Amino acid sequence: FLQELPEYLITTETGVPCLFSHYIFPDLTGSTTQYIERNNQMKKHWAFMNSNNLHLSFIGHSHNHFPGFAYNNNSSFFRAFHSLPQDNFQIGQEPVVIMLPPLSGEKGRTGFSIIDTDTMKLTIITLTTK
Repeated sequence: FLQELPEYLITTETGVPCLFSHYIFPDLTGSTTQYIERNNQMKKHWAFMNSNNLHLSFIGHSHNHFPGFAYNNNSSFFRAFHSLPQDNFQIGQEPVVIMLPPLSGEKGRTGFSIIDTDTMKLTIITLTTK
């Protein structure tokens, strides 16, 4: 089953072109040991998004407990992803890479996400284990 799955998925069904992958282009599977930490390490991913006219990119791989956001701008931010400890986000119209919390397998915060492409609101649904 797993061998039949694509390494990434680009979808436009919602009217908002999205990339779903495990990690950052060119390592969409996350199989290398490179970990993206700075804005300049995102250049190839932004180029991939631009060449495919993508607005949103959803990734995992880091298993952070909070979602992280990366924007393609020349700001003075040192880190590529900025984690925010909340559950609801207005995404806006600027292209963004969103690193989501894990669905399972981690101690602490796990869950899933819902994006309303009409309002561009991202909601993180936290799962708790007992």
